[in-house]
Amino acid sequence: MITGQATVPVPQAEPPPIPRCAICRAAATTRERARQIGSPLSVRAASDTIREHPHRRVQ
Repeated sequence: MITGQATVPVPQAEPPPIPRCAICRAAATTRERARQIGSPLSVRAASDTIREHPHRRVQ
């Protein structure tokens, strides 16, 4: 039996930007640029922005 083993959280799938949301569009652009330069922390921050900011309901 192995004890004291840390669990590793499963990464969440990247959230898609909401259509017609300027904040999502900007964060998605930032995320793609961060991915291109190899900055995983910036990729995560941009994904968090898309996931966590309030969205207006599209009607």
